[in-house]
Amino acid sequence: MKIQFINGLLGGDFSALDISLTNLATYVDERTKHSASILDLTFHTKHWKKHLHENIKKEKPDVIGMSCNKMYMQYTKKIAQEIKNNYDIPIVVGGYHASMYPHETLNIPDINAVCIGDGEFALTEYLNRLEKGKTMKNLTGIWAKEKNKIIKNKI
Repeated sequence: MKIQFINGLLGGDFSALDISLTNLATYVDERTKHSASILDLTFHTKHWKKHLHENIKKEKPDVIGMSCNKMYMQYTKKIAQEIKNNYDIPIVVGGYHASMYPHETLNIPDINAVCIGDGEFALTEYLNRLEKGKTMKNLTGIWAKEKNKIIKNKI
């Protein structure tokens, strides 16, 4: 599967690329059968939707991954909504906000799953199961929506 990680900083302030996204993308590329790309919206705030759509069309991801913190949740919500309004792509969110507030994060209508804690192993298994159409039940570190229910696995 192809996962596209999105650094969704839309506030116009400069911030370094979220290190967790680069770590996860490297892990996915080097240690799994899946592949990863990163879309950084930091310097595309005025035309972020256009840049987002161009990259999704180019990369054709099977899954979107985003890291979120409390201060930038407003952008995560906007980006997730834009994706869901235009594509049928699952969105998994991680980062410290998702880990601290998994209920709140998973209650966002456009988010399909939350990765709680370190994501290397949980995300890999999430991609494996998604690829095979398997349930996310008993997948440590992942909470997910399935058939209008929320599956809360061990953290």
